Amino acid sequence: MIIKELIAKQKHVYDLLEDKQSKDIFMGLFNYMITSEYSYIEDFVRKYVVGYNEMVATIKQKLKELESKKVVVYGVGFSGVNIYSALRDSLHCFCDTYSKKEVIAMPFGDIPVIKPDKLIANKNEYVVLVGTLFYYDEVCDYLRSNQVDMVDINAPELFDNLAELNSQYFDKELIQYADGEVFIDAGCNDFRTSELFLRKCGTVKKILAFEPDAEMYQVCVENSKHIKFATIHPMGLWCENTSLSFSRIGMDGYGSRINSSAIKDDNDTFTVEVCKLDDILAGSEATFIKMDIEGSELNALKGAKETINEFRPKLAISIYHKSDDIFEIPLYIHSIRADYKFYIRHYSGGRTETVLYAI
Repeated sequence: MIIKELIAKQKHVYDLLEDKQSKDIFMGLFNYMITSEYSYIEDFVRKYVVGYNEMVATIKQKLKELESKKVVVYGVGFSGVNIYSALRDSLHCFCDTYSKKEVIAMPFGDIPVIKPDKLIANKNEYVVLVGTLFYYDEVCDYLRSNQVDMVDINAPELFDNLAELNSQYFDKELIQYADGEVFIDAGCNDFRTSELFLRKCGTVKKILAFEPDAEMYQVCVENSKHIKFATIHPMGLWCENTSLSFSRIGMDGYGSRINSSAIKDDNDTFTVEVCKLDDILAGSEATFIKMDIEGSELNALKGAKETINEFRPKLAISIYHKSDDIFEIPLYIHSIRADYKFYIRHYSGGRTETVLYAI
């Protein structure tokens, strides 16, 4: 994207946003995108994410009580970055199978990244803070089997799921419910979000949930069997009806995604069915669409264009999976209907869990 076009999109989206909080988060994401300077993320997290500062202070105090040992964070992914940004003064090093050169884009400053064999060989010197969300249980089992001391804190869970997590997709300052809601849950995983919607909403006419992972689909079916008006579709949402490559990530499927390029990766990869929401609804109404589908949101919105144009449902769309989603998603929705009002809210202690509301 050339500079002139980028600036034009930045100004357009900024002008569409309704309040200061939305504008501050958007500009933080924009500045991070063009500079890779993580302090822009830290600034709006400290300002707007409820409970973040208190949580960091509590963890630092607990780590301070372990002064006799060096604190190691196991994992250099997104959760590791979140932990580093908050606790850098308390950390000795990272541990991962990746080398320092392979994670050069991550903002770890001068903190080294050691290999697991070095950690095990010198385990009496270290205490480990597990810093991976998707592989938390696996890493804990590995460390226990090698008799490595661990800090009794599930840091990824704390950083990625802070206070007010129950507001994600359903921000109480923004969302108002109507009688007879028709809720679309794209990327329902274990049906937890739909269950949360049921607790918040008054009367619900219908829930249509979409989960392409066959294993998690069965979990959704089991968890929704008591809800007669819920239908679970064993497919993902997309801009056309087709089959695509899909990678399953983590033991619980969080982070699993469609690979539209059909490129294989190191994860469990298989083929799934995807569809247009417009075709599933076939002209019937939707009142609320939630999408958190690991980078497929824009394509799924394209497959819901007729529904959005006709019924103007409330939209809660994740915009953190791809860097240009902060531009392309609001601008695409605005191109369908110019009467939406746009807000951005953030629900984690790092760069994940940012939601665009169009209401």
